[in-house]
Amino acid sequence: PPQDFSQKTRNEAYISYSGEKILIAPYSGGIYFRPLGGVSMKLSSFLKKRGIPAIFRRAIPLVFAGRQLAWVA
Repeated sequence: PPQDFSQKTRNEAYISYSGEKILIAPYSGGIYFRPLGGVSMKLSSFLKKRGIPAIFRRAIPLVFAGRQLAWVA
């Protein structure tokens, strides 16, 4: 990671990792998460607000660190 995070581009992000098992899984309904700087919400609502049609959500890979959703790819 960079020394100065203000220099990262819009396409870069960093997460804290402490050795949990990493799992990449397909999208599934009923997942709650807390977006950066936000409140807990359903992943489906988050994606819907960003204009992603339900038919395309199934193609979005999810990255889990342990049991927590770490990244929506």
